[in-house]
Amino acid sequence: MNRPLIVDAPTSESQRVSLRWESADGASDVVGHVVAANTDWVVVLPQDRPAVWVPQAEARNLRRVPERSVLPTSSADSLQRILDRTWPGTRRARLGGWILRDGPDDSFRANSVLASGDPGVEFDEALRLVREWQGGPVRLQVVIGSDAQARGRAAGMKLSKLTRTMTLAIDDRWAVETPDAAIDDAPNEAWLELWDHRDNDARVAEMTAAPATYLRLGDHAIGRIAYFGGWGVLTDVEVARAARGRGLGRDVTNALIAHAARAGVRYLALQVEQTNNIAVALYESLGFTEHHRYGYLSERA
Repeated sequence: MNRPLIVDAPTSESQRVSLRWESADGASDVVGHVVAANTDWVVVLPQDRPAVWVPQAEARNLRRVPERSVLPTSSADSLQRILDRTWPGTRRARLGGWILRDGPDDSFRANSVLASGDPGVEFDEALRLVREWQGGPVRLQVVIGSDAQARGRAAGMKLSKLTRTMTLAIDDRWAVETPDAAIDDAPNEAWLELWDHRDNDARVAEMTAAPATYLRLGDHAIGRIAYFGGWGVLTDVEVARAARGRGLGRDVTNALIAHAARAGVRYLALQVEQTNNIAVALYESLGFTEHHRYGYLSERA
């Protein structure tokens, strides 16, 4: 049987299971998400390595298990998998541990490969398969200092868009009321009017591909917070150019944190380009600390 190397990525409906099976070589176990099943096979996809194809006739014990808990002390790869689900692209697949993403616009996260874990093939072959899947040059998202970064650089790929990932643990003390904040579960016209990508329907499709809350302070400041795995991830914190310098960036970030705390979220994350010193200083003053850095490797034209 020809088993495809690229398989469907798990969705919010996919069950995470522990499966034991017995073959002529003895008993084996795998933990991951069920991404396909029929009368002959069940396909289980671990978090960071290739899918395991188990014959139904050999399956002995399958039980549902909880999702992995990710904490501020967890690895960069684990946190990146949380962030991935809050800006996931509109078309997704998996090559071993690598997450393939595509979208109608060109936001970097939604149009790149999270090169984390074992792709199950040699690096050059992984690039070829990704190139074939997405129909063009490859862009990898890599944690700085990772093996994927080293291999990509050795292959001549260009590193850009270096970004800090910052985290903050919160509790009920942050859950203050923000009566001046307008909050919706979709970006309305007033929110979009303040967004840098207004009138870009393709970017809207990428932004709204994950459940999120959209917050607006008056007519001058907006932000978005998306949720996955017990985390809230802040993006699109923007202040109208004419209103900058009034502390509205701090105000809208505090409002987002307060909303997350009221919703029971205990961990927050955000991403800020490492050259944006003003934003970094703001987030540090609110208690965010750097967890790790990442960047994007692109094939040269």
